[in-house]
Amino acid sequence: MKKTFRIKCFKLVLGVSLCFLIYLLVSLIIPPLIGTHEKSDTQAEVSITTSERVCLIDNNEDALLWRLRLIRSAQEEIILSTFDFRADSSGTDVIAALWGAAERGVQVRLIIDGINAQLHLSGSDVFQALAAHDNVEVKFYNPIRLTQLWTVNYRCHDKYLIIDRSTYLMGGRNTSDLFLGSGGTSRQNIDRDIVVYNGGFTTASANTLLEYFDRIWLLDTNRAFHAEAENHRVKKATAILARRWTEINDTKQLTAINWETETLQTNEVALLSGDCTAWNKEPMLLNTLTTLMQKGEQNIVLQTPYMICNQAMYNALKKVTDNVQVQVITNAPQSGANPWGCADYLNHRDDILETGVDICEWNGSFSMHTKTILIDDRISIIGSFNWDMRSAYLDTEMMLLIDCPALNAILRDEAQQMMYEGKTISPDGVTVTGELYITPKVSATKQVLQSLLRIIVRPFRYVL
Repeated sequence: MKKTFRIKCFKLVLGVSLCFLIYLLVSLIIPPLIGTHEKSDTQAEVSITTSERVCLIDNNEDALLWRLRLIRSAQEEIILSTFDFRADSSGTDVIAALWGAAERGVQVRLIIDGINAQLHLSGSDVFQALAAHDNVEVKFYNPIRLTQLWTVNYRCHDKYLIIDRSTYLMGGRNTSDLFLGSGGTSRQNIDRDIVVYNGGFTTASANTLLEYFDRIWLLDTNRAFHAEAENHRVKKATAILARRWTEINDTKQLTAINWETETLQTNEVALLSGDCTAWNKEPMLLNTLTTLMQKGEQNIVLQTPYMICNQAMYNALKKVTDNVQVQVITNAPQSGANPWGCADYLNHRDDILETGVDICEWNGSFSMHTKTILIDDRISIIGSFNWDMRSAYLDTEMMLLIDCPALNAILRDEAQQMMYEGKTISPDGVTVTGELYITPKVSATKQVLQSLLRIIVRPFRYVL
């Protein structure tokens, strides 16, 4: 009798587990494949501004320092949006700076991708201490809900920091040791940010960004995050943040920003964004970037950490290569930080080459996380958009278009250096190694794992 009961319980547990697994798999795979408007020609609105000044941030240590300097300069309001925020060394520095700003009366609003926030921040005492402050509001974008698992693929991938509704920083860096500072992790990613400034006055590009933030802030799929200020652990963490902010002020050399000497003058700046709702999206940003690249007359450089394309994205590249040469710089599959993206790239490298692009597989000492498009010798487009289906159809994404020959020249020099360190494959299959190329060492174990991943990723291309 007892044995029969145990068998029935086992079957019940097994059945429930199987049903949940099917529910999970269906939720992960099916919704992204339904309703994506691959043939849509809708484009994002491009609001060109008057000239503004910009600062390029390519160094991870500078990236942390600039965030701290900007936060310290705030007098009225700070808005921060990020995909991944962790309470590690660099992340805690940013949390302490935000807490210090709130202490002096600055209103702070944060919106963070819900899944990453639930995984990495909800249980952090120092983050709870920040969220508990009277001058701080926190929202999680589309967090996990067990009753609506089919929405988990819709992520907030924006990364920007707005100071006093005028000056802002935008790029591809997340808020953690992997992208900021110099310590805390053995293998950092390289990435790129841009600071935009126009005399401290609200400009057209800042207004566009603020309007975008207001739309995403008010979505009913967000969840407000609250913490109890009187909680013993929160009180203790608050004291830690106070000490940390004092130490940062004493040791980080947060000098006042000299906008004249630390920035470049531009001709025009424009903010590009897509739909921010947590649902399948029309590829507005993809279409806009494709149209802009088609206007190139000399050469296009497309820098992306990985490429995961459907036919519409291959067609977009083909449209561009019909008019102008396109050089793609991406991580070598042996050294990229995203094993899923690298495996998919190996599966579909020939498909990418058939579009007519040259591919430079960069094998540097770091993994490249940079998303940049260079059009001829004037236009630079920098932000969060990877050339993959997730960025095109699922995630929120933002790119900054900058008309500045001086900036473009700096970025082209950096791209050329990466080509020296990489291996370039032309559409006809000819491979040319750069002068500084070092053949990556790949262990037998890694080769086997990569082969297995190449099989596994095929049905999951939309959700990588």
